This record gives sequence, structure tokens and C-alpha cells, in this order.
Amino acid sequence: MTKEEYAEYLLGEHWGIVREKALERGEYKCALCADTEKLNVHHNTYERLYEELDTDLVVLCERCHKTHHTLRGGEFGSEAEIETIKRIVSVDPCCTMETAMLVAKHVGYAKVIRVLESHRV
Repeated sequence: MTKEEYAEYLLGEHWGIVREKALERGEYKCALCADTEKLNVHHNTYERLYEELDTDLVVLCERCHKTHHTLRGGEFGSEAEIETIKRIVSVDPCCTMETAMLVAKHVGYAKVIRVLESHRV
């Protein structure tokens, strides 16, 4: 699918329905920071366009969505990765979501999870 075709898809009726259902499942808040403003529905994969599974989509605020694309590029990751990022931020209130995403990306999610579990966070 070309960028133009994808842009057209995002303007279509089908995507509007799929997007609204994803927002409802996500309780109209960002999966990372819980912001309720300027929400985007991000595709974790483009393999099933027009037939997206619930797990293919994640609700992100505009800021976290932009940060994700800047830091990771491709797929967002699993729910476990989202929870890991939230846990990093909960350990250090001064840590921003962007910093947590950067740490998790560069250190590796598995290592971060081990460290968090060793501190019983």
C-alpha cells in the first residue's frame, strides 16, 4: 500500500468506525500517559488493514505517538512494553514518558523488566 492509499484509507468510513471502537476500548485515553486530549489510534501492524484486530491498534496521545515514531520507528510493541514504560515513570516521578521510552528502547525491555522486578515496582 502506498502512502497515498494509506492516507485515503484513514479518511474513509471504515477507518472512522475502527478508530472509534479503538478509542472506546482504550477508554478515550493514551495507553502510556493517560492523557485524554489529541488522541491518535496507532497501527501496531499494517498487515490487516481493513480487517484490524483489537491488538493491532493502540490509543496514544499526539505527544506519545510522535515520540514513539521518533524513537522506535516501526511497530509499537506489546502491552508488556507499554506497562514497562509506565512502571519506569512510576519509579521516578521526574522521568518523562519520552525518557522512559528512550531508556526502554536502548536498554531493552527484558532488562528493564528484570530491574523493576528486582526492586518490586
